Amino acid sequence: MAFTQAFEYDVFISYCHRDNYTPGWVGHFHNALHAALKKKLHDDRVAVWRDLELDANSLFNRKIKRVIDNSAVFMVLLSRNYLNSEYCKKELDWFYSDEKGLGLSIGDRSRIYIVLANNIPHQEWPEPLKGVCGQTMHDAPKDSEKDGDFFDFDSREFREGVNGIANGITAALTAFPGAGQDIDAAPAGRDEDGVDECIDVFIADTADNLQITRDRLIEDLKKEKIRILDDIPPPDNLKEHDEAVKKTIAAAHLTVHLLDSGPGRRIRDFKASSYPRRQLEIGLQSEIDQLIWTPKDLAYEDIEDEGYKKFLYDLEFREREKKNFNFVRELKPGLKNLVLAKSEEIRRLSMKKILSREQAPVLLSTSGDDLAFAMKLAGYLDDRGIKYQLNPEYMNIEASLKVFDDFLKRARSVVIIYGAGPANWVQGKLLKTLQFFCTQMERENVKASLEHLWVYLLPSSRVTGKIEDMCSLFNIRFLDNTHSPELDEKVLEPLLQCCKAGGGA
Repeated sequence: MAFTQAFEYDVFISYCHRDNYTPGWVGHFHNALHAALKKKLHDDRVAVWRDLELDANSLFNRKIKRVIDNSAVFMVLLSRNYLNSEYCKKELDWFYSDEKGLGLSIGDRSRIYIVLANNIPHQEWPEPLKGVCGQTMHDAPKDSEKDGDFFDFDSREFREGVNGIANGITAALTAFPGAGQDIDAAPAGRDEDGVDECIDVFIADTADNLQITRDRLIEDLKKEKIRILDDIPPPDNLKEHDEAVKKTIAAAHLTVHLLDSGPGRRIRDFKASSYPRRQLEIGLQSEIDQLIWTPKDLAYEDIEDEGYKKFLYDLEFREREKKNFNFVRELKPGLKNLVLAKSEEIRRLSMKKILSREQAPVLLSTSGDDLAFAMKLAGYLDDRGIKYQLNPEYMNIEASLKVFDDFLKRARSVVIIYGAGPANWVQGKLLKTLQFFCTQMERENVKASLEHLWVYLLPSSRVTGKIEDMCSLFNIRFLDNTHSPELDEKVLEPLLQCCKAGGGA
């Protein structure tokens, strides 16, 4: 799933493969832009796509066209090679034709973005690009007739250019309805309640005399459905080490520190500290639970390093502002059970958070054929402060069904939008939703979250006898908008009333 709910990809990069011979310039640009967008949007779901193949057969053409149809923004790397490429012009024409009727702008932002890789005069731009803004990424002087060369990807100009492009793309992506929304859908590794199935545990670095204990603990925990995060070899570069540890701790549910009378491997340029201590200090600055273990018979008088001795003593006996750690003395045989008990505690807290959730969104499910209307409906709900999740049918059917399943677990109202899409698609969605509801009802001590199921009818819909029978039998209601291609607010009144009563808002 991308940052923009309505699309599988946020940005499609249209470029001439010859421009990647300079050397690998397009690849460096792609990676830099992707990183900048994720940073600006604070979201790892950002999806930037470009084709890596040179094949131009009919199957490949269909693949490219499907990706273009499922992309929020179409970016053109405009160069002399691009203008001379018939295939690049074909890609641009595919997007510009706007077969889905989504429009070429979102709000006051164009869905087409130009990156000027060469100094191309405006009068030579393809017709679909005229009037579109862009960012210069070449070194030709202003008013020069020369094409210029691409900015060196190690230069300040390249970095500043990418930053400017990321700002423009960010403004466009955030204008889409529901962009960046998250309904806490259960990710991989969680069970059907959304509760963590595998607890992620980071086992921090330790002194050499505890290495065997650490290795044995890792093996024992792996057998107990605990996912181990431990691949942090202490590098010579302290900054890189700290960044890697912060990232790993942020991804974990629990960090385990095994400490003894020895401080562990010293940091080369920071002799007063060691890697085990450094990793613990980083952990204490986070919000993640820290479990600090020492042998039951640890004696402070046996610790020779005074700084390390004070550090341990303060952890065990002094009051600290941060309360995210437990300091435990235990025999080595009890270490595994100690970690398992803490993991189970985290799991139970996760369950409480899910059960205490007061609100769940309206789930809008649509085929790609009706995406334009679905986006209008999403915007309408958003303007009224109603939480929703947009679930379009992506070209990757398996991924789309997985996302649909995850969203069902959080929704109180499901609206299946039926217009130009096939009737069997609607029937399949209805069956999938009803099967989920029955499964919820069969399970003990689980209250079904789903309360309402609607089919929103557009002018091009063709209600089959099977759809009518399913809706009649299971009290599925129609929202009939077949009289107009525009969104009729009166049709939505029953849905809005349910939302106000708690069924989806």
